[in-house]
Amino acid sequence: MMKSKGRGRARMRVSDYFRLGRRQPSLDFVDVDIWGDTPLFVDPSVLRQSPTDFANNSVIVLQDFFSTVLAAIRAGDHSRASFLLAALREPNETHLGFSRNKARGRALGPTSVQNLVSAFADSAAVLSGLLTDLEDSLLLVEGIGPDLISDITINVIRGELVRYTIDQCTLYGMQLRESVPTGKIWNHQTHEWEDHFDTLPSVRAEKLLLVPKWIVRRQVTYTYNTFYSDFVLSYLERSEIALNTNLVHTLQDGRKRVYKGDLEYKYGRQKSLANRVVSEDPTLLSRYKQSRAAFLERGSCSIYFCRV
Repeated sequence: MMKSKGRGRARMRVSDYFRLGRRQPSLDFVDVDIWGDTPLFVDPSVLRQSPTDFANNSVIVLQDFFSTVLAAIRAGDHSRASFLLAALREPNETHLGFSRNKARGRALGPTSVQNLVSAFADSAAVLSGLLTDLEDSLLLVEGIGPDLISDITINVIRGELVRYTIDQCTLYGMQLRESVPTGKIWNHQTHEWEDHFDTLPSVRAEKLLLVPKWIVRRQVTYTYNTFYSDFVLSYLERSEIALNTNLVHTLQDGRKRVYKGDLEYKYGRQKSLANRVVSEDPTLLSRYKQSRAAFLERGSCSIYFCRV
């Protein structure tokens, strides 16, 4: 067995531990390293493009949770938003992410929860209602990165992942343990977190949640870099040209151009800038989202890229 980089313990996959006699290509779930973390993200935008029951149900609970949090923030009820976000934790049981050595669970904690609430409350797109989907936060909320989006998604769709895990274990004959605390499950009908117990696999008394390999990526579909470069800066270039500022260069063929480096130097890269331009032209966000949906529909992210 290969040794994991930077780790003393030999890498062991789920398939090894449960002696499935299979490798990743023939498994529907991510065959993660049970001693540590596999550096992959759950991508919520992929869920929105899939016609499966798993995806549809996941989108329903994810959208309800995020809408509930945003409604509380827009209403100024930060204590309610903090309560909802405080249930989120680093999902150790999926073994996805970038933890060093053995995967470790980590609650967000009061300070980081408050920072998260403040970040949402400071986003003009949140308060105006332009931000609607969780992955939009990658573009318009400071401090939100793909690792946090992935962790939030896993937490919120935990109920679907529990059912998926049980189905996969039944299919492959993996041993299950009864009355395992699943962690908080989001109820989209009551709009509240609930405690649940279910039958789940375990590794040395620690519960394991399996994740479908088709919803994970090494890099999520939405990235601030592409939104900033292709949409925010393009909007600012058009604005500079319309005003004929000193950043505008006239090319030999008469076309006007503004260099992206000059724009970045003048305006910076902060997400507050993205909030401003989106408020001035809301179609920027909708067109970016359409471009990402088309990217997925073309099959660019429809296969499992990751050799884990």
